[in-house]
Amino acid sequence: MQREILFKAKSTDTGKWEEGLPNYCSTDGSVTKMVSHSPGSFKVFSIEPKTLCQYTGFTDVTGKKIFENDVVRILGKDSMLNRIIFAERPIYDNICEEEVDKVSGWFYERYPDNATGAVSLTAHDIENLEMKVIGNISDE
Repeated sequence: MQREILFKAKSTDTGKWEEGLPNYCSTDGSVTKMVSHSPGSFKVFSIEPKTLCQYTGFTDVTGKKIFENDVVRILGKDSMLNRIIFAERPIYDNICEEEVDKVSGWFYERYPDNATGAVSLTAHDIENLEMKVIGNISDE
């Protein structure tokens, strides 16, 4: 399965979310601009670096793309909010309860308090849990 490489960030000009690819044009290596292109269109725009979020490759129940730091609600399960994160988490041996490895990937965790720890975000979750994007932590 190939995943679309895409990011979103808030434009400093409009304050609205824009999609595109990061452009590393600052001397310190931080991303301050993004490039968006579609057939017949090419746009470079300044962004708020702290709002840069990577696309997970998944969409919610309405077909909306799910990005890093999006806040989602699992419909029909509870009224709790969850945040989408990319992280590295330990893997434990069930018998000796020792860390045996690490895994990196997409997770969701309770928002804003992470009361239950991070849970792997899988294609199975997307198909079976009715997740709906309701915002992003940078919207606050």
